Amino acid sequence: ASAGGGYEQQTQQHRGGLSVPGQYSGSAGPYGQQRRSMRGDDNDVPGANKYSQQTGCLPMPSKRLSAAYNTSLLDVRSSSNGDGANSDNGTISTTDTNNALHYLTKVRGLNTKTLRKYGVGRGYYNFPSNNPNSSAKYVREECVTFPWIMRASEVHEQEELREPPGRFDWVDEEREDSSSSSSSGEVDGDGKNEAERKENDHDGEPPLEKATGPWITRRIKARSLNHKGHQRLDPPGGGWGLFGWHTVPADATSVVVTEGEYDAMAVYQATGRPAVSLPNGCRSLPLEVLPLLERFETIYLWMDNDGPGREGAEKFANKLGAKRCLIVTPKPDQVDPKTNKSPKDANDALRMGLDMNAMLESAEIMPHEQLLKFADFREQVLHEIINPDKYAGVGVTSLPVFTSIIKGFRRGEMTLLTGPTGSGKTTFLGQLSLDFAEQGVNTLWGSFEIKNT
Repeated sequence: ASAGGGYEQQTQQHRGGLSVPGQYSGSAGPYGQQRRSMRGDDNDVPGANKYSQQTGCLPMPSKRLSAAYNTSLLDVRSSSNGDGANSDNGTISTTDTNNALHYLTKVRGLNTKTLRKYGVGRGYYNFPSNNPNSSAKYVREECVTFPWIMRASEVHEQEELREPPGRFDWVDEEREDSSSSSSSGEVDGDGKNEAERKENDHDGEPPLEKATGPWITRRIKARSLNHKGHQRLDPPGGGWGLFGWHTVPADATSVVVTEGEYDAMAVYQATGRPAVSLPNGCRSLPLEVLPLLERFETIYLWMDNDGPGREGAEKFANKLGAKRCLIVTPKPDQVDPKTNKSPKDANDALRMGLDMNAMLESAEIMPHEQLLKFADFREQVLHEIINPDKYAGVGVTSLPVFTSIIKGFRRGEMTLLTGPTGSGKTTFLGQLSLDFAEQGVNTLWGSFEIKNT
């Protein structure tokens, strides 16, 4: 709400590699001041983000940047895109087409309630041009923004665990203004000075917020609508977080961890379960975010249903604790009724209309690499029975009946031939060797009974 004030009076300004439609007018204004301060261009500007100025603290976005992006996505409608938005219903009208909202709702199947809960926004960033015929080195692209929001105490813990340790003291900043009043000795009619009154007001905060501090935007991830590979973490060199972390209830005992941001929102929208996304794909689980996941009894890992996704799920299960991790994979009957294909990820499952609660309930612990159940072989054995020719090995041309029984000798198998002395073992193997030699199959003999001389 604070980011929307005076929105319609401000003009669109592009600078610093990013812009919000209708925001950052000129070089003045709170957003412009905070943004320059975060980059270190104008550290003495009043109202700048003090968090990033603290000694050793990793840079963070302006306090209002994420809210401004969210306002740009959900509270601004294009007057030319058929949304019918106007200023009479409290929605700000602009000539800028809101492609991001159309993509999120029509293509990804997400509703505005979910988008608002997760703080998803819309902004513009500069990316290297992919057009070799263009003279411009960079192009301005519309992006969907995903904030990493976490408690101030969690940012403080992350900074302390860094090497060398950083510093983030949100309590000192909250009470900074009270220190000057305390030193002046001003008192009210009750004999209490201003600092004491503010301390009493602080004591009136909700217990959780008092203990953990306010919500802080640790970083913002931006993804271009036009090019999937065009992504940016804002600001550069910032800390790590989990998208959707601020939506997880404090008393939650389980959480769903997905590979992508759209997947996390899809899980929450379809099931109501708390869901967060990895910072940067299936191979990204930084050590800095592991303490956030320590309190959960059960962690559902819902990665993409492909090779890298399955590999990432196994790696993360080992890192988080295999006993409390359940891996979500679509079962044979969980397919798109129209195409009969399995969903690639959670967002696919949402768009297919599948029962995502059932998919979570059927999640299983990571199988031990040396322990397998008969169910793990069922489909393989059935396929071998139905398609025996596909599993046939090198046949013995001189012994066709024998070949029809064993289906030849398959690569990777070891065959042990036993029998009493004089039963013809060596003669039989000699015949096999002649057949293999005629077929061009390399054969090595290692005889420990027949002398070479």
